[in-house]
Amino acid sequence: MTLISIIVPIYNVEAYIEKIIISILKQTYTEFELLLIDDGSTDQSGEIAKAFADQDQRVHYYRKDNGGLSDARNFGMQYATGEWINFIDGDDEVTADYLAHLVAAKEKGAEIAIARFFTIQDDEHVDTVTPPAYSGDIFLQDADQALETVLSQKKFEVSAWAKLYNRDLFTDIQYPFGKLYEDFYTTVQLIDHANQVAFIDAADYAYRLRQSSISAGTFTAKKMDGVELSGAMIDYVKAHRPKVLSFAYARTFSTLASLLLQMPADNTTYEQQEKKIWSLMKSYRYHFLFNFQLRFKTLFAAWTTFLGKNIFKKFGQRNVNRK
Repeated sequence: MTLISIIVPIYNVEAYIEKIIISILKQTYTEFELLLIDDGSTDQSGEIAKAFADQDQRVHYYRKDNGGLSDARNFGMQYATGEWINFIDGDDEVTADYLAHLVAAKEKGAEIAIARFFTIQDDEHVDTVTPPAYSGDIFLQDADQALETVLSQKKFEVSAWAKLYNRDLFTDIQYPFGKLYEDFYTTVQLIDHANQVAFIDAADYAYRLRQSSISAGTFTAKKMDGVELSGAMIDYVKAHRPKVLSFAYARTFSTLASLLLQMPADNTTYEQQEKKIWSLMKSYRYHFLFNFQLRFKTLFAAWTTFLGKNIFKKFGQRNVNRK
């Protein structure tokens, strides 16, 4: 059996960390090591994680100074001994077949395996909800096709999690230090370096909806990292995978739209950032308006921008509140 190194960055997630560790230890695929990377937590997260490491030889606990999610993942890679790498966020959970399904997918001859995800609320857990039932089918794609699949956001995402990576892909690739929205640029690079990517139509990763998470909540200046890194992703695709450039613009547009909708209605604090985001959205929309391989939500949002920013925000907030 192939050894998998699971890296879980931890930062002030004491309300969730026990459940995520338990869900990992229940895996039907048992050949793994679990690296818990405490990124300078100030709550009891570290103590909870350390207790599991004391009880189970598969679990290893490391503490470091706070450096952010990217730094914690890179730090964990230094101690990983597996041939394959998997990332799970410290407030999410996984089903018991999570690793087994990813391994089945990668054994089709892929260097990256990607599963679907489903969402859970703040007070829900994988053992109290029923994940969506999908076909379980596995299909292989080359790098261009795989980038189209993850960037279109129909079933799969560009995130670091819900994926199994051959560790050789990380030889010259790291997550950008100190940046939010670090997945965009890095995942695209990793897929670009893979000959084959396997997708499995199974929802095994439970993504927790938290108001305080990076991709939700209110806007902060630090979230302009999303503008920077998604722009870098576009430049990378333009240079290395120009066939999928339309999809890169669409995925970036989705990120920008999310940031715009996080801004307060009476926005005076981040007025310049809002102007920049809106300007980029209007520029990027022309690159994918007629790409009907994209999800309807993205296309509808792009066409709505022609009605003006205020109407776009009203439509967007209505959809946000409906969730």
